[in-house]
Amino acid sequence: MKEKIILVFIIVCFSAGCKKNRTDENLINKTWVLDHIEDIQSKAVTPFPVGLNPIMIDFTDSSNVVTFKGVCNTGSGKYSYSVISMKINISDLTLTKVACIGIDWESYASQNMVNSYKYSINGNTLEIFTHGNYNLFFTRQ
Repeated sequence: MKEKIILVFIIVCFSAGCKKNRTDENLINKTWVLDHIEDIQSKAVTPFPVGLNPIMIDFTDSSNVVTFKGVCNTGSGKYSYSVISMKINISDLTLTKVACIGIDWESYASQNMVNSYKYSINGNTLEIFTHGNYNLFFTRQ
C-alpha cells in the first residue's frame, strides 16, 4: 500500500510541476540598456536619443524584482517569467516623479514594460513584446 501511495505521489508531483523552476541565465542579473523602441502598428523604429542618461533595467534572481533607472527617475517592480514559453509579466512598477528633459522616454519604457507579455533574447539583445504602443529593445551592458 505504501508503494502505491509513493508512486501516486511521484506521478502527481511530476505532472503538477514539482520540479525546480528553471531560470534564464541570459535574462537575470544582467544590466539591460534601452537601445530603441518599435511602434507596434507601423513597425517604425526610433533609436534612443544621444545625450540623455540611459534607461537601464535589471532582473534579480532571488526576489523577482525588476529595477528601473531612467533618464531622471528610478524605481522597481515585480516580474515573473517562463523559460519554456518565453512569457514575461512586469507589474507594480513604481518610479520617482522628477520632471526632466527626456521623461517621455521613461514613459515609453515604463508604460510598455507593464504591458509586457513575451520576451526574446538574441545574443546581447533583449526584446520585450508588449500589448502597449511599443516593443522595447535593450542591449546587455
